[in-house]
Amino acid sequence: MAGGERESGGFGVTGRVSIVGAGPGDAELMTLKALRLVQAADAIVHDALVSEEIKACFPARCQVFDVGKRAGDAASTPQAEINALLVRLARQGLHVVRLKGGDPFVFGRGGEEALHLAERRIPFEIVPGVSAMSAAAAGAGIPLTHRGLSNACTALNGFGPYLERIRWDALVGQGGTWVFYMAKRSVEAIVARLLAHGADPALGVAVVESASLPGQAVHARRLGEVARNPLPPLGAGPALVIVGPSVALLEDLNPMAGGLHADVRAVSGLSEAAR
Repeated sequence: MAGGERESGGFGVTGRVSIVGAGPGDAELMTLKALRLVQAADAIVHDALVSEEIKACFPARCQVFDVGKRAGDAASTPQAEINALLVRLARQGLHVVRLKGGDPFVFGRGGEEALHLAERRIPFEIVPGVSAMSAAAAGAGIPLTHRGLSNACTALNGFGPYLERIRWDALVGQGGTWVFYMAKRSVEAIVARLLAHGADPALGVAVVESASLPGQAVHARRLGEVARNPLPPLGAGPALVIVGPSVALLEDLNPMAGGLHADVRAVSGLSEAAR
């Protein structure tokens, strides 16, 4: 637990905030602690990536606040309003669960919210969750690391404006597996930058949409093929882009990942590089 019990400004006794990772969407991938905190909450403040299946676990008596944020969506709740809401609810003496898709410390702004609470002496805790990166890779059958193929994994912000901040030459030189979050609209731009900085056109690239959910889909090709023939339009679900040599294992491992309803569109012979 972080933060103190004393509240400045005459607000008196405060409640507390649990910043909780809900996992990728499948309710069975929530941790036991996450489920326990959700079911005991006085108020739940959740983001757009919390699935309907997980919302069904919310207790009927608690207050629920949808503060969904989507990259580039003008209707998203500003972060300052979310921060203020967490403080206001805690100062009412409530146990607040700030529920986030995936893990709150992996592109979840959990650190920003925790700092805001700490500065105002609001007690809080951080509860990790199964990250979207882990779920997407497991569901598609792509090891993020694999002996002899990939000895590192790098997570990056793939949203358009952030691509200019990446040192592509260093990234390509490092090798390993690269996972781009919020990159659904940036696939072709990412591929172009990787190829321009020396990435092997034979490397596999996979787009995993709606990881762990019934609508999960996996589109996989080689970098060079995506450059010549862009991937088909994606659906409405969130997506991650995974690039690296271990993507080649998808054809061998995906059939073993049963129960995830994956719609796999993989390049024939993609796994040959891994043999």
